[in-house]
Amino acid sequence: MNKTIFIADDSPTILSYFLNLLGSDSVDLNFFNSSENEDENFDIHIFEDGDLLLKAFIEWYKKGNKIPLCILDMRMVRMDGFTTAKEIRKIDENVQIIIVTAFSDISIEEIKKEFKKDIYFIKKPFNEEEITVLVPSLIKNWNSKQKTSNLKSDYSGMVAKLNKTLKIKETELKTKNELIKKLQKENTTLKEELKELYEKAEDPKKLKTSFLLNMSHEIRTPMNAIVGFSDLLGDPDLTDDQKEEFIELINNSGNDLLNLVDDIIDISRIDSNSFIINKEQVDLIEILDELKREFDYLIKSKKLKELEIIAVNDLDIRNSKVISNHFRVKQVFTKLINNSLKYTKTGLIEFGIKRKDEDNILCYVKDNGIGLSEDKQAKIFDLFSEYDNSYTKKYGGARTGLHLAKSLVQLLGGNIWIDSTLGEGSIIKFTLPHEKAVLTPQKKKLIDQKDQKIDWSNRTFIIAEDVEFNYLYLSEILQKTNAQILWAKNGQEALYLFEKNKKIDCVLMDIQMPVMNGFEATTEIKRKYPDVPVIIQTAYTIDEEREKSVLAGSDDFLSKPIKPSSLYHSISKLLKD
Repeated sequence: MNKTIFIADDSPTILSYFLNLLGSDSVDLNFFNSSENEDENFDIHIFEDGDLLLKAFIEWYKKGNKIPLCILDMRMVRMDGFTTAKEIRKIDENVQIIIVTAFSDISIEEIKKEFKKDIYFIKKPFNEEEITVLVPSLIKNWNSKQKTSNLKSDYSGMVAKLNKTLKIKETELKTKNELIKKLQKENTTLKEELKELYEKAEDPKKLKTSFLLNMSHEIRTPMNAIVGFSDLLGDPDLTDDQKEEFIELINNSGNDLLNLVDDIIDISRIDSNSFIINKEQVDLIEILDELKREFDYLIKSKKLKELEIIAVNDLDIRNSKVISNHFRVKQVFTKLINNSLKYTKTGLIEFGIKRKDEDNILCYVKDNGIGLSEDKQAKIFDLFSEYDNSYTKKYGGARTGLHLAKSLVQLLGGNIWIDSTLGEGSIIKFTLPHEKAVLTPQKKKLIDQKDQKIDWSNRTFIIAEDVEFNYLYLSEILQKTNAQILWAKNGQEALYLFEKNKKIDCVLMDIQMPVMNGFEATTEIKRKYPDVPVIIQTAYTIDEEREKSVLAGSDDFLSKPIKPSSLYHSISKLLKD
């Protein structure tokens, strides 16, 4: 307990009086009710004037020592008690003060008004009993306040620690919720794409009422899953398993919605005669291999343990090379296999190719699903028919896939039809013209990133992308390869990064950007740095965009949304060892 007392009086007699009184047995030390220092006297310091006390007070305070009580005579020669009291209160507002007075030019009321609190008075001649009660009481009161203040300080420290812990937890929660935010942004992007799609429709009369109603249902179904499960992911009580399940449902719904949007765009372009298919050398066996890998993974991810999918090839290498379009042939197969998956949950789905005659290749997809009656088979490829209302409600699907498959086959120069038995399954067949291609050496197969970790720690890539979410997504994929990533928010910034960095290994270039678009930037980069590969990445999927990319000098073309495997594949085939 702090029992320090400063006393200032210009009378040695008065100072001696206080020393004898406060140091004698007249003061009950047990009044402090504390085992700490209970038998020790007051620590008394005397001064002959107020200015001497003030100087000592300042020195003590600088060293971190506090004075509980000052006893000041009102009438002193160099600095009176009133002035001294005001000065020490400027230094420590909590110090307690006793004014000793016989008479004064300043009234007690004025002194109280000046100091407001903790100011006391002792009149001469002294009442010893009053002093021996008042002084211990004030010392005890001051120490109690200090103890309370220390407790508050300790409490503040505990609160600070708790706040720090809370911030750590908030950071962890923020990290866990990053994926939620990405999915919500993806949801917003999909909404904008749908809005843009409807705004750009030039001839809405072609969309009959039945088709609009069907499209509304099919769009809202995955949107409902995306919005609903995105909201549920914000629940802090969800388990990790529940979050993983919801994220998987959101991803699947996002892919369904994206496929539907792509189908609608392709159908619209075909109907408006603006759809162009560029012919190229196509390896049908390579297409079968790609489809087998992709659908094996899909079946595994959906845990369809009772369903098997097989690919059958009855062509030799020479006859499997034809002039067609790799992307569109694969797209037709994909639409037909997805249709079979919709109605076949157990058993077998078989797809393959074989020679039909000298001029045609026969392609097919066969399943043992629900099948179709003969009267409904004739309308299976129609976009607006109402033949399958009951199946649509039970199994889902807008049937844009089958209509688009028929349109693509016809544009590729073939025909498509279905053979089906109700309750036994279906087989959809289509032909491709057997226009033989010149044999070229097979490309060396790139190592799958799943089988071997890619290390590009010595590589530097530029991502030219004005949308921050798209940049963060690509950056997240490439960070796993340890590559150095540079961000350009437009084509002009991409050129600036070339000037500031000695070695750039590859550029991922978006098309639509402010200041300078992707085509312009690619042309300029290829003019100055012809050996640096540029990969155009865009939300557009039409062939005309690919042609523009080639004319600009790009080395490859990726359609959004970009899958990690596609990105790794594209970059690795362009990088030089």
